[in-house]
Amino acid sequence: MKCLKRLSALIIFLMCATSIFAADDDTNTDLSNAIRLGVAPYNSANALIKTHKMLREYLEEKLGRRVVVYTSVNHSQFLKDTIAGKFDIVITPPHFAPIMIDNGFAPLMRYKTALNIVLIVHKDSDIKSVADMRGTKIGLPDWLSLFYLAGIQWLKTLDMTEGTDYQISEQLSHATAMAAVAAKQLDIAVTAPQPFMQLSADIKEQLKMLNISVKLDLMSMMFLANKTLGEKQIDDIADALYDFETTLKGKEFFRSTGYGGFMPLEPTDIKSMRIYESMILQLQGAKR
Repeated sequence: MKCLKRLSALIIFLMCATSIFAADDDTNTDLSNAIRLGVAPYNSANALIKTHKMLREYLEEKLGRRVVVYTSVNHSQFLKDTIAGKFDIVITPPHFAPIMIDNGFAPLMRYKTALNIVLIVHKDSDIKSVADMRGTKIGLPDWLSLFYLAGIQWLKTLDMTEGTDYQISEQLSHATAMAAVAAKQLDIAVTAPQPFMQLSADIKEQLKMLNISVKLDLMSMMFLANKTLGEKQIDDIADALYDFETTLKGKEFFRSTGYGGFMPLEPTDIKSMRIYESMILQLQGAKR
C-alpha cells in the first residue's frame, strides 16, 4: 500500500505542474548553465529519475555541465513544452518527432528495440486469452501517447465492442495504469515491455505479463536536440550518447531498460511518423 500512496502523491504533484523539476539532487544548485533533458511522461517522475540516472551522470561527466531531468504532466503538455523551448534534449515517442523537428529540433538517434503491445494483469488474475477480456476494465496511458492511439486501434480489431464487452480507462501514464492493475482497480493494462521492466519491484511483483502476442514493431523513443544549442554542442551530445552505449554504465542501462542500444535516426524514420501529425492536431483541438 505504501508504494501506491507514494504513486498517488506523485500523480497529485504532476497534476499541479506544467513542467516539473525532476532532478534527484540538491535543488539549491545553480542551474543556469544546466542542460535540460526532457523525458516524455510514460512513467512516474520518480521512475523517470531512476531510469535515467546513469545516462544523466554520464552526460554530465562527458559534457562538463549539469544535466537536469524534466518531464511534463502528460503527453500533450510535453509536446507543448518542447515546442516552447523548455528542453535542450528530448527523449520523445516517435509520433511527436516530426512536429518537434518542424519546430526547431534536430534529430539525433533512437533506441533499437521496437515497441510492441503487452497486456499486464494482476498476478492472481484468471485472464489468460483475448476471449477472457470480455467484461473487463482496460487501462491505457494518456490520450496523446503512442500507446493510447495504438491500443485503441488494436482493440478495434478484436471481435468485441467498447462499452459493451469492455470499458476503457484513460490513465496518466503506463505506470499509473499498471499500478491500478496492481491495486485491482483495473483488470488489464495495455503497455509495452520497457515500462513494465522499469516499474518498481514492489508494484511489479503484484503483476504478470500475459502470453498474448500483439506485434506492432513501432519505432522506439527518439532523441532530439534543440537547435538553439548550436551545431558544435549538438555534435558533442550525439558523440557522448553513442559513447555511453560502450561503457559499463551504458550496457547496464540498456539491459535494465530493455531499449537495446542506439541506432541512427534516418529521414525515412521521421517521414513514416508524419501520418500521426493531423491526428495529433485534431486530438489536441478536440481537447481544448
